Amino acid sequence: MEQLATSFHGSLATAQDQRQAAEASLRSYASSAGYGPAVLSLIAGGSASLPFPPHEAPAVILAASVHFKNTIKRRWTEDSGDVDATSGPISDADKEQIKPMVVQLACSPSLAPNVQAQISEALAIISKHDFPHRWSTLLPELVANLNKPTDATSAAVEADLLATTGVLSAANAIFKRYRGQVESAELNVELKTVLDTFAMPLLAKTKQLAAIRDQLSQPATAGGADSPAANALRQCLRCSRLVNRIFFSLHSTTLPEVFEDHLGDWMGEFQAQLAFENASLAQDGTDAAASAKFASSSPLLDVKASVCENLSNYILRFEEEFQPYLAPFSAQVWQLLMASQSASSAADPLSISAIGFLTSVAKSVHHKLFQDESALTNIVQHVVVPNVKLSEEEVELFDFNYTEYVRRDLEGSDNDTRRRSACELLQALCAKFPERVTALTTAYVGQLMTEYASNPANAWRGKDVAMQLVLALAVRGKTAATGATGINTLVNISEFFTGNIVPELRSAAASPSAELPTPSAVLACDALKFVTTFRSHLPKETLLGLFPDLIKLLGVSNNVVHSYAAICLERILALREGTTRASPPKIAGAELAPVLEQLLTRLFACFDFPDSKENEYAMKCLMRVLGALEPAHVFPIFEAIVPKLCAIIAEVSANPSKPNFNHALFEALASIVADVVRHAKAGGGDPPAVCRRIEALVFPTFQLVLQNDVQEFAPYIFQIMALLLEAQEPVRGGVATSGGADSGAVTSSIPEVYLTLFPVLLSPLLWERRGNVPALVRLLEAYLTRGVLDKASAQLQGVLGVFQKLVANKAHDHEGFYILNAVTASLDLATFQPYVSTILTLLFSRLQTSSTLKFSKYFVVYFSLFSLRFGPEAIVASIEAVQAGVFGNLLQGVLVPTATSHVSGDSECTMCCAALMALLVQRAQMLSEMGAFGGVLGAAVALAERASGDGGSMGAGPSTAPADDEEPGADVEYGVTFATLMHARRDSANAPIERMVTSIGDPRQHVASQIGALQRTHPNLVTSAALMQHITNPNLRERLGEWLVKGGVALQ
Repeated sequence: MEQLATSFHGSLATAQDQRQAAEASLRSYASSAGYGPAVLSLIAGGSASLPFPPHEAPAVILAASVHFKNTIKRRWTEDSGDVDATSGPISDADKEQIKPMVVQLACSPSLAPNVQAQISEALAIISKHDFPHRWSTLLPELVANLNKPTDATSAAVEADLLATTGVLSAANAIFKRYRGQVESAELNVELKTVLDTFAMPLLAKTKQLAAIRDQLSQPATAGGADSPAANALRQCLRCSRLVNRIFFSLHSTTLPEVFEDHLGDWMGEFQAQLAFENASLAQDGTDAAASAKFASSSPLLDVKASVCENLSNYILRFEEEFQPYLAPFSAQVWQLLMASQSASSAADPLSISAIGFLTSVAKSVHHKLFQDESALTNIVQHVVVPNVKLSEEEVELFDFNYTEYVRRDLEGSDNDTRRRSACELLQALCAKFPERVTALTTAYVGQLMTEYASNPANAWRGKDVAMQLVLALAVRGKTAATGATGINTLVNISEFFTGNIVPELRSAAASPSAELPTPSAVLACDALKFVTTFRSHLPKETLLGLFPDLIKLLGVSNNVVHSYAAICLERILALREGTTRASPPKIAGAELAPVLEQLLTRLFACFDFPDSKENEYAMKCLMRVLGALEPAHVFPIFEAIVPKLCAIIAEVSANPSKPNFNHALFEALASIVADVVRHAKAGGGDPPAVCRRIEALVFPTFQLVLQNDVQEFAPYIFQIMALLLEAQEPVRGGVATSGGADSGAVTSSIPEVYLTLFPVLLSPLLWERRGNVPALVRLLEAYLTRGVLDKASAQLQGVLGVFQKLVANKAHDHEGFYILNAVTASLDLATFQPYVSTILTLLFSRLQTSSTLKFSKYFVVYFSLFSLRFGPEAIVASIEAVQAGVFGNLLQGVLVPTATSHVSGDSECTMCCAALMALLVQRAQMLSEMGAFGGVLGAAVALAERASGDGGSMGAGPSTAPADDEEPGADVEYGVTFATLMHARRDSANAPIERMVTSIGDPRQHVASQIGALQRTHPNLVTSAALMQHITNPNLRERLGEWLVKGGVALQ
């Protein structure tokens, strides 16, 4: 135990070598039996049991809890995809010890809140996999702890409430899984188990907490803000909030009968919670709090916020049952908002939730509750405007924490702010009462603008509010891709843009100082946000006319300003003339020529500003600018830009903490590399020579990153290396001739520097890191298709070892097939034959013991690739050599049904169709004798039809095409996880499957021509009557007839 504690302590060390040694020890311990129970025992022992100074011990306990949670996440089940080959999943014996221990710890009042949160999350992860079928004791254990009595008059009331908090926190963590789920029979059965066990004890605890709350508020027990009674009351309210969150989770699909039967009890308690006030807690969450520990949060406000969230859920999901309570709650919440004007961030959850409830009512059929003129006026003036106004805390964020300010206010990302909530309420009211709300708000905007005109120095917040109100009023719908999609025609956007937005931008851009005062900076950002929002409605000429001012604003030192300018430019450059990614850009790269040098200079200068060295918005804008340029425009400047990007990579590699910035950085580099290679291939230079120039620029940085084992960056480097390697001349690997195998010889075109690296890429350690796998597969494919095995044949065993490891893992088996496809396409049969039996044995074992639909699909594709590469006779003979007589069962049990219904992707369908037709032509008699002729022909016809309209690729992997709405760097996070570089995606011409099908042509014509060949060799098998019998689907039968007529094939 002491060694384990020492390792956790060492994992917190600032010295890298000490920290890495401790982490290695922990990985070793984690693979040992009894690790999980040992860590829980260490946590249960608390800080006092550790041999460290008192100020260090709590951090060690927290580190242990985090490591335990992450171990549970990675290793509780084999199907998680994170289990590594060395440790495997947690043993059943350990699991049986862990379950009761984790429940006991989660319910313990002695744990620090941050430790308890980790334990509760671990409990939730376990329950996700095991509850209810493999953990039937979980809820009874929680209920037993929940039912323990709490006496408000007892001196131990706060400790009892802490224990209750632990139980409710655990239950809340478990039941969160039901939020957002779609109703199903299986889910309803599970919820019934939960409700039958937990619903009534939860109601009983709610009533008990209400009684304790009232008792603690009595004059006889009440005290000052830091009295025992006040502290116990805070804990009581925290418990009530957790109850409300559990209530929310258990109402995520349907209205449970047990709650409907006691709806009056619940709604009565919600009304009491909204109405509850206590003088001792009144200053919580404000600077006037009695103690600093009460200044950051307010349990009283938080419990009211949780009530409002439940009310919103009811109006959205259970409107009919909620109708009797709607009017009283609407009035109560409305009055609560009118009375509470606190600007403290602790009041944000309540304001946001309360406004959200009113918004839900305004959107519903009950919106007439607000139709009175005075009601609308009061809501706009006393609810919307105060909550749109910038608070002092938000101004501080603007000045000192730009990333948080932008995150809150950025288009589509500020759902957790008062401003967003208030604007959504205004929009909901405007949708129901357009003329009245527009007129009322427009008049208020005019008043605010007049006040600003007469006193700009003191009324700038009013103009900020006015600009936000116009945005909210004018937008009827928007998307991240295009901004506003619908506009309120009652608002004169053009006039407001010309009279207010353009002057504001030009005034800020004309400032002689690089630093704008805060009022001017805020208003400049409002103007930038306006342009960003309405960008798709502004003419191209207008947008181009704004570019000089936008570029100047990139040079403003205020972080929010140059970030907003970068966002605005990036979103404008992302616009397209049509609705798909194939549509031409609204602003072509050539149109950037007059401002390109200044634009690039200002963008790189952004990274020199304090706190903007890793500004993800500026980097994404740079990535977008480079991506917009034509290859011919990139080629002359790449040797000036690439060193700057590499310098940034080298700098941030020391601590790669911002995944979105890092992804955009590598995306920018990949964009340049791809364009330069493309330009060279189009005749702008010698591709190998150009690649050597790029490699000379990037390889020193790549070497630095890989030597320092920067795990977050390795997958990006592997993708860019694959892009460079694929620029070499392609090698053969085509369809077998009628006589059998494709006999072309492999000639390697791989430079020596890549050959030196190749054995290193087969190192098991690299493949243990899950985030590396797709990128390594991508790079390995590039090596294989460029003939690496011609010069490094000794490495074939290692390559097949990687394939074996991947194909055994359900999460990565498709990537194993990618490697196997590339190996098969790049070798001749004589070289490959000694390994075929072992490979097929591995694949058959997976098919028999743990097959999945995904595996079956990739197996069928591989069978087809092998068949086309070496001929049907070769694949049949190889299969029969593994086990005599198995081919017929495999054909009818796996190949035909999977190919008929599940294989997808144009190239995959075409290849499988061609392989099946080749099998028919060369082994027709055998197939007829085993009764498989009709099934094989039907599958081939179905594949040919699907190949002509399905598009894309079959699986998620290196060859998958991007969706039309995909953005580079979307949803990037570190785990370390894999993120595809859009600009480094593999050229389809390089993929083994795509190259294999180039000689096949239209699969429908291919089917017709092969049937014609069959008719000549086996006329008795191919007749009109026989085809009618074989093709049972009337639509496919009709389509086949059309193909035959078009191909000039006449059947008897």
